[in-house]
Amino acid sequence: MRIGTIGTGSIVDLFIDSAKQIDPNLITMVYSRTLEKAKAFAQKHDIDHYVDDLTTLFTSDLVDTIYIASPNSLHYPQALDALNHGKHVILEKPVAAKVEQYQHLMDVAKANDVLIMEAITSMHSYNLKWLKSKMDLLGNIRIVHANFSQYSSKYDAYRNGMIPNVFNPSMEGGALVDINIYNLYLMIELFGQPKSFDYLANLGHNGIDTSGMIIMDYGSFKASLIGAKDCAGPYGFTIEGEKATAIIDGGSSGRMHHISITSRNTLVDESYQDDYHMRYEIEDFKSAIDSHDTTTVDQWNQRSLLVLSYLEKARKHAGVIYPCDAE
Repeated sequence: MRIGTIGTGSIVDLFIDSAKQIDPNLITMVYSRTLEKAKAFAQKHDIDHYVDDLTTLFTSDLVDTIYIASPNSLHYPQALDALNHGKHVILEKPVAAKVEQYQHLMDVAKANDVLIMEAITSMHSYNLKWLKSKMDLLGNIRIVHANFSQYSSKYDAYRNGMIPNVFNPSMEGGALVDINIYNLYLMIELFGQPKSFDYLANLGHNGIDTSGMIIMDYGSFKASLIGAKDCAGPYGFTIEGEKATAIIDGGSSGRMHHISITSRNTLVDESYQDDYHMRYEIEDFKSAIDSHDTTTVDQWNQRSLLVLSYLEKARKHAGVIYPCDAE
């Protein structure tokens, strides 16, 4: 696997740093909209090749896989272009705004005999596997509470009338798809689909959700998932059972660094994982691409489609409408 990256934000920094823990030469090229910025980003990470033209990136023999971490509204068209050029695609969350878009990308990938997959770090982490093996310790689950509230560095500008990408419906932003997606992924991976589902959102002056709460009813237990960009609180994902409680410190942010299980304030078990938390997903992607493991990738993609269906339903229920919804 030889990766070309799209984007120069902090998530790409983390991706590259994590990839270098596996193989220092795994990232072969970087792209940015200006050559000056692409060069600076490449030099920052000691990468030899950089471009400011997507066609050059998609046709390069130095690259067989494209990692896309551009603004959300560009995910679908850029992924489609890369797939049609015969490149594998690793697509940052959310993969698309609508289920039909991602299904189309999956169909195009299959037609071109390449793979597409969503980069959602927690789903590939060591600690998620560890937690699944320990769920019986909790007994009957009664309450799940998750919080990923992070005051956005762009929120003050938004309050003053500007429209940064993350708060722009045209760029397919909002708190739900930016951060509450992590909470939703963990819930569906651990517990499956709920009996009922709702999204209660705080809408900003242009109709975007600046914060919100997903309510999920599983019959025998209830869950509340908070994602906010207009206020701040401690990150965490807490699963409360009749026998014990599992706490994922910072788990809702996707890092999954530490999980503890306690019973009546007594530590029962705990687990730590690598600080380079994106390393686990990159290892999985490399294995799947190197072996062309379509079966495993299809399983990942079916999960992505399911989560995306809930994101789309929640967003529309709250009245957060994107331009692509009219297409």
